[in-house]
Amino acid sequence: MKKVLLIATMVIASLAAISCTEKSEPQDIKIQLMLDGAAFAREGVTVELTGTATLSAETDASGIAALTAPVGIYDVRASFNDGQNFNGAATITVVDVTLVPDAKNEFELPLEISASSALIIKEVYGTGCQKNDGSGNYSNDKYIILYNNTAEEIDASNICIGHNNPANNYASNKYNANGDGVMTYFAEKWLPCGWAFWGFKTTVKIAPYSQIVIAINGAVNHTETYTNSVDLSGADYVMYDTEKFNQAASYPAPAATIPATNYMTAYKYGPGTAWTTSLMSPGFFIFRLPQSEAEAFITAGHKETDSNGKEVTILDNCDYTIGANLPNAKIPYEWVVDAVEVFHIPNLAKSVSRFPSSIDAGYIKLLDKQGYTAYRNVDKAATEALPENAGKLVYNYAGGTTDVENGSTDPSGIDAEASIKAGAHIIYMDTNNSTNDFHMRKVASLKK
Repeated sequence: MKKVLLIATMVIASLAAISCTEKSEPQDIKIQLMLDGAAFAREGVTVELTGTATLSAETDASGIAALTAPVGIYDVRASFNDGQNFNGAATITVVDVTLVPDAKNEFELPLEISASSALIIKEVYGTGCQKNDGSGNYSNDKYIILYNNTAEEIDASNICIGHNNPANNYASNKYNANGDGVMTYFAEKWLPCGWAFWGFKTTVKIAPYSQIVIAINGAVNHTETYTNSVDLSGADYVMYDTEKFNQAASYPAPAATIPATNYMTAYKYGPGTAWTTSLMSPGFFIFRLPQSEAEAFITAGHKETDSNGKEVTILDNCDYTIGANLPNAKIPYEWVVDAVEVFHIPNLAKSVSRFPSSIDAGYIKLLDKQGYTAYRNVDKAATEALPENAGKLVYNYAGGTTDVENGSTDPSGIDAEASIKAGAHIIYMDTNNSTNDFHMRKVASLKK
């Protein structure tokens, strides 16, 4: 996430001065859209600020959003589509100009361009549910759904699934070296993929407007033990490779209905007996890497002598910023197909996006342990425009969580799952901004 900060001494002086005076008056600020280092003139773009207050304003003909905001720190975001996705994210600090010499409260919001993808992450269920007796939560029932968002068949055989590192985006992050949210890998245009990634070992074709369900843990009927959970015995594919990960609780034998050819392969380069994904703030992404090249990619390396005089293998396509024993595969931006950033509701203030604006300029707020999922919003205009959907779309969607603090729902009002059952084809939102593209769904879509 792109960040724009004032000089540190200015911020410190401002905050110190504010603490010694009465509360500052709201300040007039300007935010200029930027593209490739130059001012970008685009009228009518909504610029949103969240932080000390929640505000928004539209840009004028010069690409400037002018508004009045209380003194404080804000996340600033803007997204729009003009044949391509334009996304911008930054952090700004609004100061009291009467207390800070030369302060102008004028900021830049860099935009990045990216294209929508035919293959998208439709849903992530990864934070667990409550046990029947209320004694705690159960979380070995995670899954992810990939969806073909087009009218053409997709070959997904070379798709791999990874998770960003650190697992929790509100935890200490060595990549966030300056504490400003600009990850060190942004400049080199790769993502750190933690511990391992998973790939298919068979040909995978996804029909138009169709999905595949991938069990991350336990391709079994979990509802037989925990009624709040999900039945994954009918999953299409399962992350099951006991030569690499063999923790029994995480990897029970898959249901007999799932053929061994649909067991996915783990390409492992880190420690552990189970693939680590966050239970609070998952950061999944999918990328293309041919099966024939994946093993060579993670094993390519050379010998070096460490500080103790011991010869060690350094993996050429991994980064060791997190630690000598915690390599992260470096996945180039151009390989990435889709991603979803999740912010844990109890830790919103500490959360920092692990993805650049070109991959995901936003985040979905999610509450863990309640069986909630991150679910795609429907692209209302595109879905209604499909002639075959006449009379098949179901409205008055009620599966969101607007009754929960920081909850959300699908603004389209279309009940995607009910519409699919009625024979409709759904086109989901894909702006590469999870704030726009996802909502927190109360019940997993696999629940009957």
